[in-house]
Amino acid sequence: MDFVNWSGSLAFTPAERVEPGSEAEVRDLVLRARDSGTTVRPVGSGHSSSPLVRTDGILLSLDRMSGVLHDDGARATAWAGTRLKVLGEGLYDAGLAMDNLGDVDYQSVAGATATGTHGTGLGFGNLSTQVTGVRLVTGTVPQPRPGAGVHRVRPALRAERRRPGRGADA
Repeated sequence: MDFVNWSGSLAFTPAERVEPGSEAEVRDLVLRARDSGTTVRPVGSGHSSSPLVRTDGILLSLDRMSGVLHDDGARATAWAGTRLKVLGEGLYDAGLAMDNLGDVDYQSVAGATATGTHGTGLGFGNLSTQVTGVRLVTGTVPQPRPGAGVHRVRPALRAERRRPGRGADA
C-alpha cells in the first residue's frame, strides 16, 4: 500500500505496512525486523513533510494504539498513536489540559512530540517539553522475563490542572 503525506509532497511504497494493536505486537514486530535485518520506520498522521519516514522496509503506524489510559490527577498516560484531538478530549474528561497546542489536531502524540510541533507564545515550549516519560521498544534489549514490565510505546504526558485564563471569572 502506498503512503502519501497530507500535502502529497512525499509518497513511497513500503515493503510492509503494519498497525499493531498492543505493546506485545510492537515488541514482536521490532524483534522480527531486527532478526531479519529489516528497517522499521514509525509514521504518525503524515502531517510532516520530512522524508525521514520514507522506507522500503516496514512502515509502523500506531493508529490502533490510541487513547488516554489513565491519570493520577496531575498527569495522564496516553498511547503514542493518540491523535491530539482525542488526547485533548481525554484530558478534559480527567480535568486536565495541555499547556499549549497548535491548531492542527489530527497529529499523533508520538509524531507531534518527535517533530517539534508547537503552539504559540514566547513562554511555551514545543509539545515534547510536556512529556515526562516515554517507554521505547528498541529491539536491542532482552525479552522481559515473565512478570517483568513490558517496554511500552506510550509517552506519559504532563498535563496541568486547568486554570482560568487571565481575565476569566474563577
